[in-house]
Amino acid sequence: MDLHEELKKFSPDDFVRISWDDYIKTLTKLGDKIERYCAENNLKIDVVVPVMRGAMVAGQYVAYRFGVLKIVPVQYKYFFEPTEITMRQLLPFNPNGIKDDATILVVEQDHCFGTIGAQATADIKKLMPNVRILYAADYMDYSHQINESADAMFFGELSNGTKTLTNDECKTLNIFEKTNLYPWERMDEECAVISGKQFDYNDLDTVIKNSDKKQTF
Repeated sequence: MDLHEELKKFSPDDFVRISWDDYIKTLTKLGDKIERYCAENNLKIDVVVPVMRGAMVAGQYVAYRFGVLKIVPVQYKYFFEPTEITMRQLLPFNPNGIKDDATILVVEQDHCFGTIGAQATADIKKLMPNVRILYAADYMDYSHQINESADAMFFGELSNGTKTLTNDECKTLNIFEKTNLYPWERMDEECAVISGKQFDYNDLDTVIKNSDKKQTF
């Protein structure tokens, strides 16, 4: 995937901020699908793993809905470095206190190409090969519904997050053609990303120095 070329598809006009009410409706749909699957397969979720920063809200929602106490966050982030775009792991998965055959629900925000979600689940499987991984995203791109390390996948709503579908195809499939700006997100940060520029986080230098490079684009 050439992330540089993919980012050229976007402009600030593509973003539409979703309301909290609409977001809760999406999370409710997601929770209903997970609940059905668990009932049909006689499963209980042992651990919720939100992919930070974005999935903090969705992770909290499913943890409370399914009565899960143990939340083990992970964090990955794209960085626009001088000569390359990298995906870095800021917070690795901590397997302490988790049984070898646990059912782990990994929760992602806005699964577009799915590269971060795939990296997160692959890293967990590498550490704990016998766990069952359920992978859930509030919104999931219609054209990239894949995560090879997950035993089952769920979404609240399908999206056109990668702009792979035409507007006519979106209408036919009843998919919102714009890109979600979540209630907590900053427009200036998102604009920096689609421009291929590094946003000036307060702790940027420290984070890059202390994180592990996972992929280069």
